[in-house]
Amino acid sequence: PLEVQERLCAIYKNMLRQKAPELLRDEKEFDHGYLLLSLLRNMQVMGAYAFLGFKKNKPFFRGYLLSAAHNFLAILEKPACHEYPALHHLASICLEKISRLQINNK
Repeated sequence: PLEVQERLCAIYKNMLRQKAPELLRDEKEFDHGYLLLSLLRNMQVMGAYAFLGFKKNKPFFRGYLLSAAHNFLAILEKPACHEYPALHHLASICLEKISRLQINNK
């Protein structure tokens, strides 16, 4: 969940301030990099779940696609991601299609 991710990031930043403050000189730049990395990792996760669930026919992984798509869209709805409207649109389409798949597979 997004709340857990944000809490973990805050803990990590606090530890950096204490142990290696030089790595956190520009907190705005750090936050932007973290945000981009979060988007990338979420896309990788959704791709892995879809590949394993549908191409490798392991239905266990299909169940995680919907929550991954929700998390991805939640990140894209942050103000810092407003510069990615096409990605937001694509994520909305994916969420809609995944939701339909989940309903049809029950």
